[in-house]
Amino acid sequence: MKEIAIYGAGGHGREVAWLVHSCNQDEEVYQVVCFIDDNEAMHGAVVNGIPVMGLAMARERFSQASVVGGVGAPRIRQRLMEKAAASGFGFATIIHPSVELSPWIEIGLGTVICGGCILTTNITLGRHVQIT
Repeated sequence: MKEIAIYGAGGHGREVAWLVHSCNQDEEVYQVVCFIDDNEAMHGAVVNGIPVMGLAMARERFSQASVVGGVGAPRIRQRLMEKAAASGFGFATIIHPSVELSPWIEIGLGTVICGGCILTTNITLGRHVQIT
């Protein structure tokens, strides 16, 4: 099972956690091990059954986890993903099982695609793109 750490414990991060959980419909593929959040007031909290911690603690406790962005604002998400990469984390791409994809799509690392989306032909998605 692949461990997932979601960077961002706010509303969008919780939606990403639900998305990851819903990808386990047929078999347990992922386990969300923590939220990473830069707000120190959140550290030690448990949100929807998932512990919240800082980046350094997450790296120490879940060194094999892959990070997924849980912040909707693209510029902030980019900055956070750069911090996660600098700390040594790798990234996961999460695509809901109901998404329809043609074979002529390129999907960048760390992309999140929510259920119900249809991506047709000749589409290139960069790193950490989020389609909801």
